[in-house]
Amino acid sequence: MKTFLLTLCTIAYFQSYSQMSVIGIPDSVANVTHPSSNGAYTITNSNPLNHNGTAFTNPPITVNCINNCKSDYLYFYDLDLNIPPNFIITGVEVIHGRGACNQGSWNIDSIHLAYNGAIIGTTKRDSASVSEKDTLGSSSDVWNAILSPATVNSNSFGLFINSTGTGICTFMQSDIRVKVYYDYPLDSKNNTVHSNSPIIWYSKGSVHIENSKNKEETYLRLYDITGKLLIDKALAPTENETIFLKSLFTEGIYIVSVVSNTFVHSQKIIIE
Repeated sequence: MKTFLLTLCTIAYFQSYSQMSVIGIPDSVANVTHPSSNGAYTITNSNPLNHNGTAFTNPPITVNCINNCKSDYLYFYDLDLNIPPNFIITGVEVIHGRGACNQGSWNIDSIHLAYNGAIIGTTKRDSASVSEKDTLGSSSDVWNAILSPATVNSNSFGLFINSTGTGICTFMQSDIRVKVYYDYPLDSKNNTVHSNSPIIWYSKGSVHIENSKNKEETYLRLYDITGKLLIDKALAPTENETIFLKSLFTEGIYIVSVVSNTFVHSQKIIIE
């Protein structure tokens, strides 16, 4: 096996990859009984809710739940998400717009992720006395839920929302958008690359693995942009490796990972 001199300044380049995201807007909503509620939302033209990009044109509103009221759950679902399999869900943001209360009154909305008609993860809350729009969660917050592409792509994935008013309030859910963040597959670990860890670089159609300082059992894995595993090859300890990918695969974006029991080193490459 040839040994490759690491003249990274001239022949090697590293391409970082960035987190991706997609926004889902619910097409469907339903009332679900809450054990302590004393009122339900009125839903009109619920399928679809007819979101115009900033708000629902037919938002759910309470008409029999006004003074010191606690509502049933609203279950928003059918987000039409399509995240590739094997990718990692890293966070969820919810853009939430809701209705208003009379002066001196307050409304608290409790928001939960949901799957298969049940709550998953932990609750987030926002409160207001006037009509407001907030963003809950972040690109690195999965709400203490176990999320996979299969989960979030399901039509049953969505939100449960219930409202509690102090004083006179009109409960209205005027805007719901769910932004899901995801990243490329990185196998089971993603630890810092140490000085004796393999180094990956890509040049002239070939991927090169500098493995001379590594004594661990290590694997080279190649994924396409959908997360499909294309290569799963054991690397001999302390030996370097070169694979001419351009002769094996079509043009496009790929992810190369070098994996052992103590580290994962991954990077994006582009075959042109």
